[in-house]
Amino acid sequence: MLIAVLLITAVALFWHGLQRADKKARRAAAIAVVIAGLIWLTSFLVTTPRETLVRQTREVVHATAPFSQAKFTKLLDEHAGVISSEGAIWMQGRDAIGMRGFEGPTSSVEASLIFGEGRTIL
Repeated sequence: MLIAVLLITAVALFWHGLQRADKKARRAAAIAVVIAGLIWLTSFLVTTPRETLVRQTREVVHATAPFSQAKFTKLLDEHAGVISSEGAIWMQGRDAIGMRGFEGPTSSVEASLIFGEGRTIL
């Protein structure tokens, strides 16, 4: 969105600069284009925490449908655990989860997965 605004502004400034033979307006247009280019380049070079979370969520979904035990276990943090909705720990550690799967004490108990420190997926 910001890139589009900068490019539209650059076109308007450049057009204004051509109509009035205004070098300052054309320079401002060039600067706006350069800034838009830098923002576009930065968007490819920098990965935000939100983008990382979206990518990791997609990986988990693709590992579970169709289910692949090896892929899913590989995605878990080594300190991952499976807990009940009451907070009881069913399984602790990536290897335990990978070997045992997600069978809890009863099938009706809701579980949440803890991926790493303080990251919970319900």
